[in-house]
Amino acid sequence: MKRFFSVIPSALKYERPIKYSHTGNGIRTVCESWDSDLCTLGVMIQCGSCDELSKQGTASVLAKLLLSGTKTRSAASLKQEFQELNASLEISVRRDNTWIQVKAPSFHSKKVIELLGDMVSDTLLNENSIEAAKKLAIRECEEAMSVPSYALFENVHRIAFKNHPLANFVRGNPSSIGSILRNDLVKFSSALYSGNKIIVSGAGGVDSSFITEWTNQYFGKLHREGIQRENPEVNYEPSSIICESEEEELTYITVGFPAPSLVQSEFLEFQILRHMLQTTEGSTVKQELEKVGGLVSHSCLLASYQQAGLLLHFLVAEPSFAPLLARTLIHLTHEFTSKVTPNDLQAAKNSFYADLINIEASAEVAQNNANQLRLFNSRISRAYPAIRAVSLSSEKLPKTYSEWFKDSMPVVGIYGQVTSKDILEIIYS
Repeated sequence: MKRFFSVIPSALKYERPIKYSHTGNGIRTVCESWDSDLCTLGVMIQCGSCDELSKQGTASVLAKLLLSGTKTRSAASLKQEFQELNASLEISVRRDNTWIQVKAPSFHSKKVIELLGDMVSDTLLNENSIEAAKKLAIRECEEAMSVPSYALFENVHRIAFKNHPLANFVRGNPSSIGSILRNDLVKFSSALYSGNKIIVSGAGGVDSSFITEWTNQYFGKLHREGIQRENPEVNYEPSSIICESEEEELTYITVGFPAPSLVQSEFLEFQILRHMLQTTEGSTVKQELEKVGGLVSHSCLLASYQQAGLLLHFLVAEPSFAPLLARTLIHLTHEFTSKVTPNDLQAAKNSFYADLINIEASAEVAQNNANQLRLFNSRISRAYPAIRAVSLSSEKLPKTYSEWFKDSMPVVGIYGQVTSKDILEIIYS
């Protein structure tokens, strides 16, 4: 261990103190403080689109309603108070959580937690606000799904995780959103906006000795126990979807392979694989794709959740080259099951270390700490994955990748120009 610790980047060897606690109604708090005039305070609610059992988009609409006012503050009042604090507010809904984040001057920490507590505990669900939130959700859904990469990302999840809540579109769909009733939102929030499903996370110039006290004071109305839903077992299903569009000049292809969940031990190996599969200068992937020609852009993403994950290639290409480029990406991914070159591995490790080092801004730290508390009940030192990465060898990695890929075909999503009726046959050959 000491030998490995000595060779990881020095920036990863040191961790700031962190404080954990919990409130009387089961809300967990985590705070990582340092000397700063600014802080980030975030609320992680452990529910998202995966928790929508019937009407997709419920989590998204409810998140929008957090800004529509409370029983004691109008929407205009909420907006004005955040502006007076010189604070910025962001809300994002994911598949397995909802994250509410406020960046503000440090001396406004208590007031920020008061506002967040009011928004989450006393959301005003009146019919006018609900209709306005639904219209906004539908518009944002339609705008997002008009972006090829986003539409493919969602549809690849839909076909890979068929008959599982991971298949739900994060933003829902216009038809389902339109059918959401007030009673649906009340049931969803009552079941899932509960103390045992909430984490309040602070980072930067926030006093860790008070964050639990303030959370207890301003989130105390929330009941302790929400519904614990048991999701069905994930069954990855290789399949494909094609959406032709003559209006597009290019072809967009997303290729997805099964990957570990956030809590599986092989997650680290797949983080390294993602870096090896990027088209960075001098990488094997870049060289092989350039040999085919017609490449506009390529990126690789590891989309992992608490139950399962996907390793995704996003490819944009000239239509006549797109099938061959997608086929090449599939072959290159499978080649890592038999061979990993030392040069590719070292470059991937360096990129991975850089990712760890870059978790420095208060917003990134607050969200990272909340996620780790959600998944592992404590913070994972940045040195731990770095030390594990040092020990990974080009001899052992192919066996790990082979266990995941040996009997699996990828899911494929295609959008845009399709010049060959045999495009899927070419890609899978």
